[in-house]
Order: sequence, then structure tokens, then C-alpha cells
Amino acid sequence: MSEGRDNKRGAALLRDCVRQAVEHYFLRPDGHDASGLFKLVMAEIEPSLYESVLAHAGENRSRAANMLGINRGTLRKKTQGDESGCYRLICGGRLLRDCAREAIENYLHRLDGHDVSGLYELAVTEIEAPLFDAVLAHTMGNQSRAAQKLGINRATLRKKLERYNLI
Repeated sequence: MSEGRDNKRGAALLRDCVRQAVEHYFLRPDGHDASGLFKLVMAEIEPSLYESVLAHAGENRSRAANMLGINRGTLRKKTQGDESGCYRLICGGRLLRDCAREAIENYLHRLDGHDVSGLYELAVTEIEAPLFDAVLAHTMGNQSRAAQKLGINRATLRKKLERYNLI
């Protein structure tokens, strides 16, 4: 019973990190006219997710890929990326990437040896809702402007907003 509650707490920490980072981003003078925010947030979160899962899997790429719900080739490509020149999102005075790593490692630690799969999709789900909510708040509910800032199609945004009951 408490394991489920602890895992929900880890997911809530990740959601809060994303929400704070996006709100901080929009406080920056150059943050208001940005587009591609979804890609930017994912670029911050993915390395922490992959590194944490790989470490949890004892550097076993097959096991890590299975836990993430992706194939080994995708994992290899994603872990060989160059981070130079990447904008850093801030969450409560810390990098979003560090905050995400803490939340993910907390989640993995609480699994206590249990097998898990589909972590990538779980992480994306936990990231999207607060990201979309914060961007919509910034655009005062204007979905076209929100989609532009996120760098995604408006129809895609609307579908995801319905999925997360945000409209």
C-alpha cells in the first residue's frame, strides 16, 4: 500500500519540477517568444531518465531498454547525444534535469526489485500534463498560441489536453 503512495509521490515530484521550470522559463524576458518548449523540456528530462534507468539496470542496456519500453538501438542513440549548447531549465533554483533525476531515482529505488516496463511513456505522461497546463496558463487559454510555444500542432495539443482532462 505504501509503495504505491511512494511511487505517486515520485511522479508528483516530477510533475512539480516541470511546472516550476516552465513557470520560471516564462519569467525570463527571452522566454515569452520561444517555440519548441516541449522539445526543450524533453531534452532536459530524457538524459536523466536514461541515465537513472541504466544505473538501476546495472548498465545492462537490454534490461534498461525493456524497463523503458523502447528498443536497445533507440536507447543507444539517445545515450550518445551531445548536450553542448543546450538551454538549461531551472526548477526551484536547481536544473530541471537534476530535479528530474532525483524524482526518477526515487521512483526506481521504491520499486524494491520489482520489474517494471514502459517507464518512458510513464515519464512523458507525467511531464506533458503540467507542461501543457503551465503553457496554457501563460497564454491565457489560447490553444493556438500554446501550440506555437510548445512547437506542436494545435490539433495534437487539443487531443492531449482532452487526454489529461485539461479542457
